[in-house]
Amino acid sequence: MIEAVIPKLHATVKRHPALARLARRALSGGRSLVDSARAVSGRGIPRPTQSIGAVELPDAVPGATYQEIERPRTLHRQPPSMFATLPRSIYEGAATTTTVPLFVVQIPNGRAYGQMVVATPDNRLVSDLSRTEERGVSPEGRTRYGVTLPQLLPKPRRLDGRVAVLTDYAALGYFHWMTEVVPRLELLAHAGIPLESIDWFVVNATASSFQRETLAHLGVPSERIVQSLWTPHIEADELIVPSHFGDVRDPHPFVASALRSRFGPPVGQLHEGGKRVRLYLSREETTHRRLTNEAEVQRRCEERGFTIIVPERLTLRQKADLFASAEIIAGPTGAAFTHLAFCMPGTKVVELVDEREVTLVFWALSNQLGLEYFAVPTLLSGATAQRTMPRDLSIDLQVLDA
Repeated sequence: MIEAVIPKLHATVKRHPALARLARRALSGGRSLVDSARAVSGRGIPRPTQSIGAVELPDAVPGATYQEIERPRTLHRQPPSMFATLPRSIYEGAATTTTVPLFVVQIPNGRAYGQMVVATPDNRLVSDLSRTEERGVSPEGRTRYGVTLPQLLPKPRRLDGRVAVLTDYAALGYFHWMTEVVPRLELLAHAGIPLESIDWFVVNATASSFQRETLAHLGVPSERIVQSLWTPHIEADELIVPSHFGDVRDPHPFVASALRSRFGPPVGQLHEGGKRVRLYLSREETTHRRLTNEAEVQRRCEERGFTIIVPERLTLRQKADLFASAEIIAGPTGAAFTHLAFCMPGTKVVELVDEREVTLVFWALSNQLGLEYFAVPTLLSGATAQRTMPRDLSIDLQVLDA
C-alpha cells in the first residue's frame, strides 16, 4: 500500500516548497528519534571508527576483489563565451581537472548504510566508497555532502545472494539520479557483471516516475529493488559496489558516455521530421530558479523559431531524441541540461545562469561533448532575492536580444 501512495505524495510535495521543507525536517527528526532510542536501549551496532581504502580490500578481507575500470586522467577545457558581468576567474580556475579512478569492488558479508556508507565485515569504513564526516574519511570533493553517523547503527537486514549498492547523496533529485546512480550500472557492465546475476539492487528510493522509468528501461526488476530510504542498513552475502564519479559539480566523462549508450538514439539520428530543432527549456513545473518574466522570454524565443518544452512532461526517450536533434538549447540552469549528454557535437548551448551562484557543471559537460557553450547572466528576482530557497530569477530582455 505504501509503495503505491509514496509516488503520489512525493509528486505533491515536490510542487510545494513549504511541504518539501517540512518533509525534510520530519525525516531528519524521525531518524534522530530512532537513533536516540537505539542509544538508550543499547540495540544496534557501533558505527565504524576505522577506515580502509577500496584498493586495500583484497588483502584485508578474505574473498574481496577490486577491479579497476578506468585510471585517472587529466582534462583540459576551453573557457565559455560569456558576458562581462560573469566572473571569468571561476571558469579559468577549472580549465584543467583530473578525474577520479573508476572501479568495482566485491565484499563478502559487506554492509551498506544510508545513502553512501560502505563497511567491511569487521566494521571498517571503506573510505573512497563512503561519504561521512567521521574521522575525516570523506573522499576528496565530497566533504560538503558529508554525513555524521549515529553512535549506533540499526541492526542490518540480511540479504541473501549478490547485492549491488547504487545509492548516492541527493539521488532523489533528477540530475543526481541520472549522473550519480544510473551510470554506475554501466560500471557493472564494464566489470563483466551481468544484471541477471544480481539478486538485489539497493537505491535511494523509487518514489519518482523518472526513477522507475530508468530502472525499468535498464532491466532492473522492481521486485529486486531495495530502497535505502526504508531499509537504511543492509548486510549481504556478497556486496557489489561500483565507485562514484568524483565531484558531481565536475562531471566525469564516463557519465555522459554511459547515458548515451543506454538511453540515447543512434549518433546522427534526428527527431521525427528529420530536422534540427531549437529548444527552450521551461522550468514552469519546478519550485525554484524559474524566470519571473518567462512569458516574455518564451514569446521572443518562439519568434526566433524555438520550441518550448517542459521536460517534466516528457519521457526520457523523448528528451533524448529532442536533444539529439537540437541545433540550439536554451533555458535557465537546471537538471534538464543533463540531457546535453545526447547532443551532437557543435550544438549551441545557452545557459541562463544565476549571476551570484555560477555553476560549472554544464559548461564542463559541453566541453566534453564538443558543444558550443554560452553563459548568460540572470539576477535574483524581487521577493526571492533575500531567500535561500526557492530562488526565482529574471533576465534583462536586452541581454537576451544581444
